[in-house]
Parts: sequence; C-alpha cells; structure tokens
Amino acid sequence: CSSDLALGDLDAAERVQREAVEIFTVKLGPNHLNTAAGLHNLGAIRLKQKRYVEAELYLRQALTAKEHVLQPESLSLALTLDNLAVALESQGKHDEALKAKRRADAIRGAAARGQAPR
Repeated sequence: CSSDLALGDLDAAERVQREAVEIFTVKLGPNHLNTAAGLHNLGAIRLKQKRYVEAELYLRQALTAKEHVLQPESLSLALTLDNLAVALESQGKHDEALKAKRRADAIRGAAARGQAPR
C-alpha cells in the first residue's frame, strides 16, 4: 500500500494499487473517491518511474473521477492537478502543464479564502 510506495518498492505498490482500482471500479464505480485515489496513486507511481505518458493517463482519470464527487475547492483536486502538471511538463506539454498548475493554485487560493475557485 502507501507504505510500499514510501519505502520505494514501486512494483509492490503498483500491484496493490492496480488491484484496488479494479475492485473499486467494479464494486463502487469509476467515479468513486476510492477509485480516484487509487488512480491518483498509480499516476504518482508512474511519475516516480519517469513514465510520464502513463502518469498523465492515470492522473487524468483520477481528476475526472474526483471532479464527479468532490467540491470544486477540494485540495485533493489541486494535488492531482499538481501531479498532472509535472507529467505534462516532463513531456514538453508546457501550455497544458501551466493550465493545470494555475487551476491547482486557484483551488488552493479559493480554499484558503473559503470560496469556490474562479
């Protein structure tokens, strides 16, 4: 689980997260917060492995799922957007990365003010 990732055992962490996402998707649906968290974690693993194209795909799926279940000012959205920005920037997709980063910053700013982001 997350302790595997913290210890650097990316293969074990990936296996656990993949299994979790499969179970969550079947039992809870693709737009459940648990499914989104597993997808986010798979994206983070791919970032650590420098597999940016796959990281982008997982993080986009996580973002879509989170957008279905979370409020627009959720800091969890900002975290996924930050990781997505790294994946995009690492692929040379500078404009998309900047857009994701600006959205994450807007969410953090709005959350600090107790408002919805603009």
